[in-house]
Amino acid sequence: MSTLDPFSTENIQDFKSLIARDIESGEVSKLLEYLTQVIEEMLRREPELLLSSLYRMDVSENAVHEVLEGKRGQVEKSLAELIIERQRVSLKTRKMFPQPKIEDPEASF
Repeated sequence: MSTLDPFSTENIQDFKSLIARDIESGEVSKLLEYLTQVIEEMLRREPELLLSSLYRMDVSENAVHEVLEGKRGQVEKSLAELIIERQRVSLKTRKMFPQPKIEDPEASF
C-alpha cells in the first residue's frame, strides 16, 4: 500500500481485501488499530480525501456525521469500525447473492 495516499482506489481495494480476510478469520483487532491510525493521519492531513473515500466505500453518510459530531466516542476508531462493518455487510451480501463470472468470448484472442 502506498504511504502517500492510503485512500487511493488501489489502496481501497487492498483495504477491502485485508478486511475481508480478517473478517472471515474473525480477527479484526489489528486491522481496527491500523485503520484507526490511518484515519487519524487523514483527518489531520486531508479530511476531504477521507470523507470522499468513506463515500466511495459506501459507508453510511448519517453514521459518519454522527461520529464527526461526537455522538459515537473516539472519532478515528469509530470511523474505522464503520468501515469494517460496511465491508462485513458487503461480504455477507456477496455470499448471499453470488454473481456468476461474465466471460466475454471475444475477449480471448
